[in-house]
Amino acid sequence: MKKIRYIVQLLAILLILMLFNQSSWAQCAMCKSVIENNASEGSNLAAGLNTGIIYLASMPYILFTFMVFIVYRSYKKNARQKQITGYSPN
Repeated sequence: MKKIRYIVQLLAILLILMLFNQSSWAQCAMCKSVIENNASEGSNLAAGLNTGIIYLASMPYILFTFMVFIVYRSYKKNARQKQITGYSPN
């Protein structure tokens, strides 16, 4: 139980760090050069590109968090079932 609590706390800390990390708005060198060239034309391409980068970068973290939640819920369900049936592995 302590291990699960530790993992949940660690994931919460990582999520908070990801949300408040300002360097996540950075761009690669190629993207930056394209944006600088289009900025003179008054294009709103930079905001769209930044949003797209953040969207693509956040998807693996969201999927991982969802999978951890499913495993945690399954673990809790199995533990509750063992309590109800009185099963003890010792």
